[in-house]
Formats: sequence, C-alpha cells, structure tokens
Amino acid sequence: RDVLGSRGLGDVYKRQIMSYDRVMGNSSTPGQHASYNDFVNDMNYWITKFQAPKSKIVGGLPFYGYSWDNDVNKDEVGAIRFNGILTHFGKTYDVKEIADADQFGKTYYNGRPTIRKKCQYVMDNDFGGVMIWQLFQDAYQEELKLIKVVGEVIMQE
Repeated sequence: RDVLGSRGLGDVYKRQIMSYDRVMGNSSTPGQHASYNDFVNDMNYWITKFQAPKSKIVGGLPFYGYSWDNDVNKDEVGAIRFNGILTHFGKTYDVKEIADADQFGKTYYNGRPTIRKKCQYVMDNDFGGVMIWQLFQDAYQEELKLIKVVGEVIMQE
C-alpha cells in the first residue's frame, strides 16, 4: 500500500533519500553500505514509484563507513567516521589513497571519487541536491574533505 501517495510529495519541500546503511557493521557479512548503484536505484525509485518531481528529491551522502576489521576503533554498530578511517589506515598507507578508495581491509565507506560520482549524477539528472550525514565526520585535512568534493560538483556552472 502506498502510504505517502504520489500527491503527498506536493506538500513536502524536499524528500531526503537516506541511500546508505544497506549493510551495517553489526551484520555478520561485510559489505558496502552505500554503493553508487544503490544510490542511483534509490533516487529513481522515488520518481517512478511515487512520481515525485526530481526537484524535490535530495540524495543522502554518508560521511562514515562500517568496519569488520578487529583493530579499527568503531562504535557499537560497527560504524566509523570518515576522519577515523583516514586516521586509522593513514598510519600504514598513503592517506590520499585511502580517501580515494571505498574499501580498505574489511572497512567500507564512500571515498572522494564515489561522492563526486553521486553528486554528478544528481546534477546531470536535475535532482534537488544532496544532504550529508554528518559533517563532523568529514576529514580533518582540508584537501581530503568530502564536503570540498561536494562543493566542487554542486557549484560548477
């Protein structure tokens, strides 16, 4: 049953699509929680299932990941902030390489290229924009910040 109804979006300013947490860190099977393909499918679901105007659909971007690595400092559901991922794996690997990946070991997240690709999809397809969960989880290093990538894509002419 369609609880929201296609007319329900007319009264909503924006619908924020939380396109993440497909697989959480407390799951027994490691995996990507926020893939690009899932993002595209989630965005298109709202325009086909609910006939929502693209301008009212906002795609959610996670600034965190999930880890099944035993030596990673994570919260009770296995989540780790993007800045924590960079700090942990940056002790052993090049931090730029980590920022540009979506997985290190059994830790899954969205790196800069995936965030860029999701933002570009939103712009190329005339969606309403993106929202972030949560800004304080972003990189500490200015040149590695995910929000910088978001700005570069969203603000382009």
